[in-house]
Amino acid sequence: MDDIRWTEALSVGNETIDDDHRQHFRLLDQLQHATLGEALGVVDALVAYTEVHFQREEAFMLKMGYPAYLEHKAEHE
Repeated sequence: MDDIRWTEALSVGNETIDDDHRQHFRLLDQLQHATLGEALGVVDALVAYTEVHFQREEAFMLKMGYPAYLEHKAEHE
């Protein structure tokens, strides 16, 4: 299976949000290579980081007046 890697084609143009997305890719890559014993810890880290990221991204979208905020928030939920 190929490694899970970030590419600049995935950039949304906001460094903070892009950094969050890069971290998600790192965690997903760790999960892909984790042993069974390591996987639960990586999943826990991924869930926790995703919750923080969604809060940060939603706050940013509100601040910027993102027109599809409600639809994107629903995707998060």
